[in-house]
Parts: sequence; C-alpha cells; structure tokens
Amino acid sequence: MYTSAPGGDPGSSLMGMLMAGSAIYLFFVFASVFIGYYILYRVTKAAVRDGVMEAMRKSGGVASPGFIQGYPPAQAYGAPVAPHAEGSDG
Repeated sequence: MYTSAPGGDPGSSLMGMLMAGSAIYLFFVFASVFIGYYILYRVTKAAVRDGVMEAMRKSGGVASPGFIQGYPPAQAYGAPVAPHAEGSDG
C-alpha cells in the first residue's frame, strides 16, 4: 500500500515526542503529589478527630463544664494565673 516512508522533518517528530513525554511525566508528577497530599490530609484529619475524642473522653464529654469553657477557665481580666502563684496571698 505504501511505496515509500512517510516524509517530514525528523527534528519535528523528535520535538513532538519530547513534548508528549514531558506532558505525561508532568501529569504523573502532579498526580503523585496530589495523592500524597490527600493521604496526608486524611491521616491528619483522623488524628485530629481521635485527639478531640480522646480529650472529650478524658474531660468527661461535652457535658463537662470544663470542656465547654475550655482551658484556662474564664477570668474577669488579665492573663491566667500562674500555677505556683494560686496558693500565695501576696
């Protein structure tokens, strides 16, 4: 059917192959980075969820007033009182 080799510039074919290869390579790099960050996001989300559940369990759940108010407890003004200064009178 074909009597001769297809014509064309070999440099143009080489450039096309390099561009196609680069595009495929970049796709795999971006896909790998996206999958890695997604896995990291899921692991971090699970760790935070487990940490919150652990804190709720240790503090007695959401019904505990200390958990609702948070730490340190609410004060009228100023910074939290230092633990060593709570018992002193002056």
